Amino acid sequence: LERVLDSDSTAIVKCENGLTVRCGKATLKGASLIGKFPTWRPLLTKYPVVATVKTTAGDLVRCVRQSMLFTNKETEGVWMQVRDDGAGFSLSIFGAGDGSGNCQMQIPVEVKGDATACVGSKGTALQNYLKTLDASQALEIRFAGRNSGTVFVTGDGCHYFLLSLDLEPPGVNLHGKQKRAASAA
Repeated sequence: LERVLDSDSTAIVKCENGLTVRCGKATLKGASLIGKFPTWRPLLTKYPVVATVKTTAGDLVRCVRQSMLFTNKETEGVWMQVRDDGAGFSLSIFGAGDGSGNCQMQIPVEVKGDATACVGSKGTALQNYLKTLDASQALEIRFAGRNSGTVFVTGDGCHYFLLSLDLEPPGVNLHGKQKRAASAA
């Protein structure tokens, strides 16, 4: 990198947990993430897919935005679940917050595989990705299981990996039954 840039005004410094690049008045810093992360490499290479759903980016972003209106800092997750209502399949997008109610939107979809696949993810991450796509863009969602990441594949073959959240939405069972509130003794 130093050879490509002007070596007189460029400095690259490797730190214990990252890299700093100084070029003129600009300084770029990058840090390695430390923590426990799900295994993502097999998802991008082998696709242990439980279910595949086909929809458009516009339909999905509309539902995610609406669902996020009901989330808060404690419950910023948005859940996606495949449902079979007897007349066909739909993708249910669900958002909820403590004290703010909940929202559930449904999109008719094509499904291959497990017709009960479900995954929760950070709504802002999903919305930020979807905003980069054209609304008419074909989108394939590859579910790899409840506590696994989800891979989004666009019609032109671009892949986006989204980490899942291991959370239950507050007050609601994803299979359609309302949870009972704990009673004070």
